[in-house]
Amino acid sequence: MLVRVEMHSTAGMYEQYSGHVDVHVDSDDADTVFSAAVLKLSRTSFPDRPGRDFWRMDSFEVLND
Repeated sequence: MLVRVEMHSTAGMYEQYSGHVDVHVDSDDADTVFSAAVLKLSRTSFPDRPGRDFWRMDSFEVLND
């Protein structure tokens, strides 16, 4: 399923980010969705923020099953 995840970066020495990322997941479990979003952000736009500690999930919505 395709899920849109609203994310923001945690406070720190980095420029702050707030926005969404779309990820494909097998489950709508919040932990699974959050992990997929962090992985996509760290592989694409934010390679300097590879871990879960750098991010917070505000919300998510299933776009399609």
